[in-house]
Amino acid sequence: MFEISITNKQKKSIKVLVLEILMSSKALSVIKIKNILTKNYNQKVSYQAIHKAVKEMCKEEVLVKMGKEYIISDDYITKLEGFVQQLKKSKKSVFNLFEKREIEKISFENLFELYEFLVNGLKLKYFTERYSENYFWTTHLLPLSGPVKPKKDVLYSWLKQSKNYALVNKNTFVDKIFSFYSKRKFDVKIKLGVKQDLGFELMIINNTVVQIYFPDVITKKIDSLYSNIKKTVSPEILEEFTDLSFIKTQINVVVLRNKSIADKYKEDILKHF
Repeated sequence: MFEISITNKQKKSIKVLVLEILMSSKALSVIKIKNILTKNYNQKVSYQAIHKAVKEMCKEEVLVKMGKEYIISDDYITKLEGFVQQLKKSKKSVFNLFEKREIEKISFENLFELYEFLVNGLKLKYFTERYSENYFWTTHLLPLSGPVKPKKDVLYSWLKQSKNYALVNKNTFVDKIFSFYSKRKFDVKIKLGVKQDLGFELMIINNTVVQIYFPDVITKKIDSLYSNIKKTVSPEILEEFTDLSFIKTQINVVVLRNKSIADKYKEDILKHF
């Protein structure tokens, strides 16, 4: 399946510790989880706190209750396996879903793999435990949504439960169309035509900074696609986006878990609103 090393236990949330324990066991009650936390992890956590955590994890479809015991849901395991395999396939040498280093560097072969990473990362709380605010600073306003409903649901839920601010360097007809849709659908505050090139596409999810470095082949294709559409957005644009999503290249992503850096970017973005 997959291997997860257990390090920095004292820094982990109750939910992460519960997951690690259940990955080594078939099914456990709250009492048994509490005993393992005390004996093996040197964690003094109350029964009530563990019970609250596992109830929330059941609502999030991470765990399933079987009588008085809890197990990891098959659906969550499938998603987790896919996410880890995707990251192993990237050019990143070491990855641990639970360790969450301050700096993570990952590479993807195309836009579709990047999109899968973002969706699965949001679903598995890779970026942050809770979602409350998102900030974007991009060259163009790209459609985050895809054709598959479960993935749409993840993205919609993420945006709906957060305050969203976006700065966009360009101001093409397509950017305006996507801006109108995003404002209506998700109440995103957007400013188009903000002329400043960061050198990467920027996302901030709470206090986690995601920097996406597109190669020239991708930026030129996106520029050409957006610039050539002047009056109406035809259904063919979806086919062109699909073709664009599978261009083989190297997209580098840097994930920074640094509140000071996140706050500085947030401050720069909010100056425009």
